[in-house]
Amino acid sequence: MYVHMYVHFYFLKNIFMKSYSSKNIRKLTKTGSGSYYCIIPKEFIKDLGWSERQKFVLRKIGKKIVIEDWEK
Repeated sequence: MYVHMYVHFYFLKNIFMKSYSSKNIRKLTKTGSGSYYCIIPKEFIKDLGWSERQKFVLRKIGKKIVIEDWEK
């Protein structure tokens, strides 16, 4: 019974981790004019307290892109 419970827990953990991590994987899409865009999950926007037409700053640090709120 102990082995069965461990296998069941391991199976559920892998399913949860896979679905959670794949939820945050995004693809770049190219527009007709040559620009690129990606969609940010609405949960991220809600957690930041941002709204439609929010201004923000993009910074490239090494191989990472940082998105920050724009301040006047």
